[in-house]
Amino acid sequence: MLKQNIETYLTTLRVADMSPLTLKSYRYELETFAAFVGPEVDVRDISVPVVRAHLHRLAFKGLCAKSRNHALAVLKAFGKFLVNEDLVGDDVFEVIPRAKMPQRLPDPPTVEVMNRLLDGEMPTRWPARDRALIELLYGTGARVSEAANIHLADIRGNLILIHGKGDKERLVPIGGALRRALEVYLPERKRRLRTIGQESDALFFSLSNQNKLQSPAPLDVRSVWRILHDACVAKEIKPLHPHALRHACATHMLDNGASLIVIQKLLGHAKLSTTSLYAFVSTASMQRAYSLAHPSCRNVPVRTGAASPAA
Repeated sequence: MLKQNIETYLTTLRVADMSPLTLKSYRYELETFAAFVGPEVDVRDISVPVVRAHLHRLAFKGLCAKSRNHALAVLKAFGKFLVNEDLVGDDVFEVIPRAKMPQRLPDPPTVEVMNRLLDGEMPTRWPARDRALIELLYGTGARVSEAANIHLADIRGNLILIHGKGDKERLVPIGGALRRALEVYLPERKRRLRTIGQESDALFFSLSNQNKLQSPAPLDVRSVWRILHDACVAKEIKPLHPHALRHACATHMLDNGASLIVIQKLLGHAKLSTTSLYAFVSTASMQRAYSLAHPSCRNVPVRTGAASPAA
């Protein structure tokens, strides 16, 4: 039955050391599908029209193409498992095409916005930590989950080891602004831990449980978002999502002459085609600047041909 097959599949993923967040996502998608077709259905009775109906239902509920494609990717992985285990003869999931993705370009904050955010005092609960955190997000282009999972031992001279998707690791340089922020934060971090008599391997940890016996909890994704949100509000900037700083890092580097290959390595993209999206962003910024700055694009009287001077 489908419900039992799903549990068996999830167990294999757990044994294969899939991350808890990814495993949770897989469970959600598979249980959503099971709720649609019936958890007691025999997997051999699942047909292509049934799978299509499920995806159409997701679209009707308002899920975007990206979310529907994620659901389909989970089902396709599950279908391969069923075939490999000889539970079905044909993989009905594999023949379903992905939904066409609309091209949506990132809208990164400008250099001026980032300067406004990072100049002056950091108006947050722990200014030294939060400046180092925001400088790291902007300076390295790290994903918010990657920044939250950095350990103190990951700082290696002028480099930081980033633990990326799929257990892939990459070394990224520490820029001047981030280095200065860390020089202030790391001694303060050490003093705070000594004060409460605790230790922590996490580079960034929370202040919320300092008086408890257990070690301070590492910052989670929600905490990082809240820190950035509060800093933006205090500086009268439209609140930014942490991922916007990753976009800003890539776009601003591209605008200043960095190659796509360098940006790909910095961001940890598996494919250069993913990084090339920022080339379109940079072009779009150029077009906006051109339309605002070039005299031919302004509301000026139409030029008429002048009479030729007498020969």
